Amino acid sequence: MHTSESHLPELQTRLRKLENLNPELSAPDRDRLLELATLVGEEGFDWTAGQFRKLLRLYCGSPTKRYGQETLQEYFSELDRHARLLTEAGEIAPLPAPQQPQTRSLSAALVPYSGLQYSILDRCRLLNRSQISQPLTRAVDAFRRRLEVVDTVLEVTFRVMWLEAPGRAEKWLLDYLQENDGALDPDVIREFLLVLSDSRTLRRETLAWVETWCADSSLLEYWPLVVCYGDKLLCHQALRSWNKQASIRNSVLAYLRFLVEREQLDDTHLLKWLSMALQSLGECVQRFVALEWSEQEEEAWLQHTLHAELNRISALYCPVLLVADQLLRLPDGAQQLAMALLGLVGKGLQDWEDKVLRLSEKIVHRTFLYDLKERRKPLETIRRLTFGDQVAFNLACSELDLVSGSFDSLAQRDKVTAFLATFYASYRRGPLLAAEVARRYRYLMRILHEDYIGNILAPDQMQTFLSSGILREISGIISAARHFLDRRRALQSSLEEMVASELEFVQHVRQRRLALIRNLLDSNHS
Repeated sequence: MHTSESHLPELQTRLRKLENLNPELSAPDRDRLLELATLVGEEGFDWTAGQFRKLLRLYCGSPTKRYGQETLQEYFSELDRHARLLTEAGEIAPLPAPQQPQTRSLSAALVPYSGLQYSILDRCRLLNRSQISQPLTRAVDAFRRRLEVVDTVLEVTFRVMWLEAPGRAEKWLLDYLQENDGALDPDVIREFLLVLSDSRTLRRETLAWVETWCADSSLLEYWPLVVCYGDKLLCHQALRSWNKQASIRNSVLAYLRFLVEREQLDDTHLLKWLSMALQSLGECVQRFVALEWSEQEEEAWLQHTLHAELNRISALYCPVLLVADQLLRLPDGAQQLAMALLGLVGKGLQDWEDKVLRLSEKIVHRTFLYDLKERRKPLETIRRLTFGDQVAFNLACSELDLVSGSFDSLAQRDKVTAFLATFYASYRRGPLLAAEVARRYRYLMRILHEDYIGNILAPDQMQTFLSSGILREISGIISAARHFLDRRRALQSSLEEMVASELEFVQHVRQRRLALIRNLLDSNHS
């Protein structure tokens, strides 16, 4: 019968081989190493912890890390120099002292940068207007990319510690984090998060560290993969807490409970569920927009309808915000989320697009009729509505009579009208969408206002929503979505302002999401 002592020498030999910092273990070797960790158990924890410390020193002192840190130091020194120049020129301005973030960046080991002293817009201006040499910029990008795609020996060693004694490994981790507070290497944090992601039960102190990392703007800007792993870990933990206290009211939430209970919380399943949830949320918002002041005899119907819709959107808000990090990582995820909060998603968006297309067809048809009344050939109208697209112009003109330059039949005119309507709808989409966003926002703010709801719902129903604060939460995030969409589509906005508006909206959503996660985790660990 094998004992833990008989397996410990083999485990030690295999871990010593990692001192060359080569993480490229074959699948059988990695499986054997993790199997040995399970067999050895707590007896080998102390030696493995010491070996991890040794590997950590070797890794942080390796030429790759040392040269990378020097490159980053030079890059951020250049940024600071350009920040001073732009400040003296009046193009950017530091935030007033009371508005400056009180928490220092936890990524100081690789991000020695004071960029948080500026607003998001000024940071965008700084990055856009700084004249940093291309070789230095490429070197920094290459170093950051290398740390994202290249594994390290730290992850597998810490995983061995976790398999040997999870409780002691978590206690060791908390001591290490406290000991190195303010000088944590983002690359090391990433390896810790990879191992922690497999655990279903973690201490509240450990999750508090993850919350702090996810709230670090420097980590999100320069080491997004670290924040991505932290977001996933917090999402899974918060969903488990939500599942224990949630009141399931519809099939969308029932499906999420199915995923949580079966631990199917991978990116594919969560993103698929989020798409379904946003569809349901958009339909709920559309029903809100459709509500009007009813006649006296319809007050009972309006009360029941409004109460049901408020319950539905309140139940969806929490899990949608928890899983929102899946969407925010996509290139256009912020815009998709903002549009969904205003009901412009899925069928709702398609219905609006169809409405715009039908309106465009009417306008083009009326233009051809006006040309006929004024005895003008349709050629010039076709030229204007194809907006310089010569291929489209030739296709539309092929329906005209070559001699007279007019349509031979109404069928030809209708065919060209439908063809040109797509061009006109695309041309008018921006202003019409801005008007639709403003219209829906006005309706939502009126319906979600406490005075409006208080005049319709019963006092006990109203008190339920007021005590939970959910109406203020939903109103706040909808206001942020409307502000973001307005600034994004403003023709007078510069590229820097457009990028800053998206970053500000993402930051707003992330702050609300972290606050919600914190409340859920606190209630679960209380």
